[in-house]
Amino acid sequence: MAPARAAADAGALAFRGRPDRLAGTGAGAQAQGGGPMSVPKRQAGAAVLLVFWALLLAAGLIAALALTARSELAASAGALDLARARHLADGAVHLALRRFAKDAGLPSWQDGDGTQHLEIALGGVTLAVTLVDEAGKVDLNAAPRPLIEAALRAAGVAARPAERLATAVLGRRGSTAEQSLGGARPEDAGFLDIAELLLLPDMTDDLFRRLAPLVTVHSGLNGIDAGAAPAGLLRALAWVGADGEAIERLLELRRQAARTQQVLPLPPIPGAAGLLTQSHRLAFTVAAEAPLPSGANWRREAVVWLRGDAPAPFALLAWREPGYGRAQ
Repeated sequence: MAPARAAADAGALAFRGRPDRLAGTGAGAQAQGGGPMSVPKRQAGAAVLLVFWALLLAAGLIAALALTARSELAASAGALDLARARHLADGAVHLALRRFAKDAGLPSWQDGDGTQHLEIALGGVTLAVTLVDEAGKVDLNAAPRPLIEAALRAAGVAARPAERLATAVLGRRGSTAEQSLGGARPEDAGFLDIAELLLLPDMTDDLFRRLAPLVTVHSGLNGIDAGAAPAGLLRALAWVGADGEAIERLLELRRQAARTQQVLPLPPIPGAAGLLTQSHRLAFTVAAEAPLPSGANWRREAVVWLRGDAPAPFALLAWREPGYGRAQ
């Protein structure tokens, strides 16, 4: 019995000397990661990650808001610049019209390209203003077929397509005598505006932009004035039978007149009978362009009829802006 008791006492002492043997309560259990002290550490790490991602998200939102605000400010500044350019262009057109009314119309000479060029200072900006005599353009409601074809050729249309489009123009023009008793405008009563060309088959936006400077509905003439017509339109008369060399001589005389600001008699053009006429110098297109240093730009066009009487020296026929005549 004595040896057995001694062995039991030794085992008890050994057990009491190793408290880490108690499951889940000793240092050994904590060292294995299963103790209660590991949970707060994991929670603290997760909290740090959560705060980091929250700060990152907040920084992204702040950057997005700043970018949006910057974009809105830029858009507002752009809109203000565009509005300023528009008002400058409008003002330049009005000032040019007042000058012409005061001077009783335009000088009798044109620049070499059939256009009169002016510069008007307004609002700290120098604006380019041009005047074009509508008599130098092809009247869609009065011109004969060869002249319509010449305008189309000058706009870059080939011979056969130009013939088809000229037929469409003549077909739409019709006769105003066919108006109904109620005064309604029939479908073929002619063109009220050159933008109606876009209603014709095969008339694209690009072709219209090239053709628009060459045609009008405001001159009422069946020919064009050789002193005011664009050079390209005059050269296109050679496609319908006019003498090309005579056209070049006329253009050289026109350039000489522009240099000397003198009136020079223009020679006749063989083969252009019925295609040329004299301007009444009554209908003009006044155009002003206002480019700003910011890049904003606006172009205004006004078609006017000079009347000469002091109370109302001109009548406004059209008031156009960028994008005029574009198909919708």
